[in-house]
Amino acid sequence: MISDKLNNWLTLLANLAVLVGIGVLIIEINQNTQAIRLSSYQELTGQILEMNHLSLENDYVRGTINKLEFYTPACLRTINAGFELTKEDEPFFNAYFFILVRHADMAYFQYESGTISFERLISSIAPLTNVLNIDYVQERWNQVKRNFVLEFQVFIGEQIVEIGNRCQNGT
Repeated sequence: MISDKLNNWLTLLANLAVLVGIGVLIIEINQNTQAIRLSSYQELTGQILEMNHLSLENDYVRGTINKLEFYTPACLRTINAGFELTKEDEPFFNAYFFILVRHADMAYFQYESGTISFERLISSIAPLTNVLNIDYVQERWNQVKRNFVLEFQVFIGEQIVEIGNRCQNGT
């Protein structure tokens, strides 16, 4: 009888210890998840800084970006007629463009996995979306998009449509 009571108390204490252990584990997982989210966003920010550094250090990339930025604010498609890259500029633009797309792909992956919010996604892919209204950039996207998962292709397609709509509405 006494041993049954003792066993019941020991069982109860063991069960409580398991519950406390599970609680501690849940707290640890939440802390790790937050740390991963912060680390992922810092990595995205670091990539943006690297892209900015590249644009400052490389004359060809800087020249190409200057051409893009000259045409980017005007949403009118007619302005695209004046956007041309020299044969010398084209490889640098293509490399820079691929960096922008890969960066956006990583940001989209982090959004899909719940690591960053939609607002952070939109903010993180701004270097790409800032130039998506240029026909040459859209043509280049159409050439490389098959290298990315379908969901990302659809997302970028939606961004292109949204940019076109904003341009038509003047916003």
